[in-house]
Amino acid sequence: MRAIFLFLIVIIVFLLIMTIIRGRQERKFAKEQQEQQEKNRKDTAQKMISCEVCHAYLPEKDAICRDGKCFCGEEHLRQYENG
Repeated sequence: MRAIFLFLIVIIVFLLIMTIIRGRQERKFAKEQQEQQEKNRKDTAQKMISCEVCHAYLPEKDAICRDGKCFCGEEHLRQYENG
């Protein structure tokens, strides 16, 4: 009887430890997912600007900017510079 009682205690302690470990892993995974989602949101939220020549909107990172004016490509930059 004593051996069975000791065996049950060992099993209960083992299950408690496993539950704690799993909870920590789940929290860590959830935190990593949240950080990844925030990073993705920041990457997709870009400032849009208008080309001086054709007035098309494009992300600021894709534009060619010179002297405070932005263009959608080299051709429109040259067109603007030539008049």
